[in-house]
Formats: sequence, C-alpha cells, structure tokens
Amino acid sequence: MINYQVVSHKDACICLFENKFSSDELLREFEHAGLYSHELDNLKTENRKKEFLGLRLALKHCLKGKEKVIGHTQKGKPVLEDKSYNISFSHCRGWIAVITHPGLEVGIDIENPTQKLNSLYKRFLCEEELQEYLKDENFDYLRIIWSAKEALYKIIGDEAVNFKNQLHILPFRVEREGDITGIHNPTGRTYDIHYQLTDSYTLAWCIDQKNRQQ
Repeated sequence: MINYQVVSHKDACICLFENKFSSDELLREFEHAGLYSHELDNLKTENRKKEFLGLRLALKHCLKGKEKVIGHTQKGKPVLEDKSYNISFSHCRGWIAVITHPGLEVGIDIENPTQKLNSLYKRFLCEEELQEYLKDENFDYLRIIWSAKEALYKIIGDEAVNFKNQLHILPFRVEREGDITGIHNPTGRTYDIHYQLTDSYTLAWCIDQKNRQQ
C-alpha cells in the first residue's frame, strides 16, 4: 500500500510519497491506465516508468481520485490538458512530490541531501546569502536555499534561471520546517515559500499569490 503524505495549504494540495514500488505495481493503482499507455510505451527504463507513474499517482491523490492527462508548454512546464488546476512536479531518488492549485501558479521541489552543495554554493548564493551561510556553514541552510530557489524557478521561469543574481532568500532561522521569503530581483516581487527538512529529503513549495493568468 502506498503511504501518501498530504498537506493542504492555502487551497493548494501537496502530495508526496516514497516510491518503493515497481512500475507494474504502480500501474495497478490506476482505473484508466490507458490514458498513459502511449507515453509509457516510449519510456525505456524502469526508473523513468516509475517516475512517470509515480507523479501521476500523486497528482491523482491531489485531485481526489481523478485521473487526468498531462501536457507540457513549449518550455516544458507540465500542465493539465483541461486546465482545471495549476500543477508542479518534482522527484528525486526514491521520492515523488506534486502540488496543485485551482487558480494560482505553484512550484515545488524535492531533493535528496547531497554533499555536492558544499562545492556548488557560490554558484547559487547571492552575496547576502553567502555571508549568512559563512556565519556557521550550516549544510541545512544550503539545502533549504537550493530547494526554495528551484521552487521559485518553476513559477517564474526563465527570468529566474540565474539563481545567484535573480533570486534572493531573506535571512531566516534554520528549522526542520518553516516559512521563508524569496525575492525576484528583476521585478522586486516577493514570494512566500514553505520548506520541510528530513534525513531523506528537502521539500520546498511556493504558491504565487497573484494569478498571472488574469
């Protein structure tokens, strides 16, 4: 049985689970598996099939059992073909995460803890963030900043591709769970971001309080 973790936040639904199942086991969780058969047949590896099905199962859970077809924009952003919800996906080794919202843009990121951040942080920390990090060189601070900026990028797009210069996370106290503020430097817009830290993953999500479709 899949142990879904579900959070409701400001009309958004966040669902994640540990994907320990085979693609055949995941496929049995769908009532209308034929919706995905063509795309699934084009995937060559078991891991890609597991990711594909896992994301759609988490989405199904967010949508209270509805199974929907996912398309992509020209820039590769996932969208529901019927446009009933805004969605964002993320996956890492062994974990799947999805967020949905009926009207607002959303972004989510899940990452396994990786020591690579210790050698990459100068590429994604702005000067103020760097000075904050150097106070005690807390690895969890890097984990949170990275995932928060990934979640923001999924909302803002190419105007936030340069994490160091275009995105700024205001100072915060590192906890196992909390809320932080991000700024998109080119526009000055602020974003509220929620994060969670566990030994297995870092999770961050953001809900854009302005409907960019209006």
